[in-house]
Amino acid sequence: MLAAPTGRAAKRMSETTDLESRTLHRLLEYSPKEDGFARNQDNPLACGLLVVDEASMLDTMLMYHLLKAVPLGATVVFVGDVKQLLPIWSVPEKTDIGNLMAHQLMDHPGQLNQWKESELMASCGSALLRAKKAGLNVFLKEQHRSHPDLVAFANRLCYDNKIVPMRTDYDADWPAFSYGHVLGVIDHQLGSKGNRIEAQAIAQYLLRMSPILKARYGVAKLGDAIAIVTPFVRQVHWLRQECQKRLPPDDVPNIGTVHAYQGSEKPMMIFSAVQSVSGQDIPFFDMDSTMLNVAVSRAKDAFWYVGNMNGLHTRGLRPS
Repeated sequence: MLAAPTGRAAKRMSETTDLESRTLHRLLEYSPKEDGFARNQDNPLACGLLVVDEASMLDTMLMYHLLKAVPLGATVVFVGDVKQLLPIWSVPEKTDIGNLMAHQLMDHPGQLNQWKESELMASCGSALLRAKKAGLNVFLKEQHRSHPDLVAFANRLCYDNKIVPMRTDYDADWPAFSYGHVLGVIDHQLGSKGNRIEAQAIAQYLLRMSPILKARYGVAKLGDAIAIVTPFVRQVHWLRQECQKRLPPDDVPNIGTVHAYQGSEKPMMIFSAVQSVSGQDIPFFDMDSTMLNVAVSRAKDAFWYVGNMNGLHTRGLRPS
């Protein structure tokens, strides 16, 4: 059996293996009405081997329900990268504190850091990091997807030059990195950010470049060659709206958050940074290395950064 935390990652597994792959919630037969899973120790999965991709996104609660449903004697292989996006947790920390105190596993809140480091907490634990701490891991160092310059960036950012680029069929004259310096105004809605001017610039550029990119990759639809990612749901809305205004329906590329796109790939990726006019605030994606690592590693040939370049720095330890 094959599974992944997100639909996009599960689809990519199916495309790569020609085997059925499902999301973990579908695999475990989640019922919104019951708010629970039909698959459990009393109704286990019918498998001898289960492979779970993009396991860095797997939190401890979902891991708990998954392992309950694995039959005795079966083997589970978790494939993932602890340097990429971690789970999005929905359990508040105070719930963990209450449970630990109630079960006498913690005498006072001052012991909380010890539990955080264990990676077993429901509010911040990572199943893949827990496995790594236990030494139960194999490091796969060959990278067959991306242009060597893209791999070199990831090596500097996260991997201490341990990743070995394996691709040889790349165009040395086609730059792996490009940027568009775009100013704009940030708008806020429902806790998310958008920059419509930035979205308009991207859509207008794709309108102009569409014939060139389709000819380069020999595709009839622009979306077969390029995708757009951004840290913010609000910006996904603006990007879709502006692209739909300017591009034929078949040429509107896939657009989503970086989290949603983990597990997928495209020849070219555009990253919409959603930067303000001043560019002096620390960008959300620049607070740790995981988001830029995922965004860049989705690209096979080229990564285009679009945003206010004043927000990026060549000094210090920030990922940008």
